[in-house]
Amino acid sequence: MKIQLTILGADRYSVDGSKGGKIYTLDDNTVMEADKVGRNVIAMKCDYDFIDQLKQHAQLMPALFECEGRMVQGSKKNATFEITAVTPLNKK
Repeated sequence: MKIQLTILGADRYSVDGSKGGKIYTLDDNTVMEADKVGRNVIAMKCDYDFIDQLKQHAQLMPALFECEGRMVQGSKKNATFEITAVTPLNKK
């Protein structure tokens, strides 16, 4: 499955044998609520080692990317999109 996302950055963790990573992107919708305004930042799952691959695009961020991924089980048994590959769409 492919989607286009504006990627802001990413990080990873390794705690007590549990490893993973998060890619931070922007929600497409602008929020205008009593306690919120603007665009929300969304964290999407990725593999721990994927962060090493993403580093080659660090100088581009924030930027629009085509992201490949798959649906996996996230926290509380909710479905989440795990990013497995990215391609920059507008190189600087």
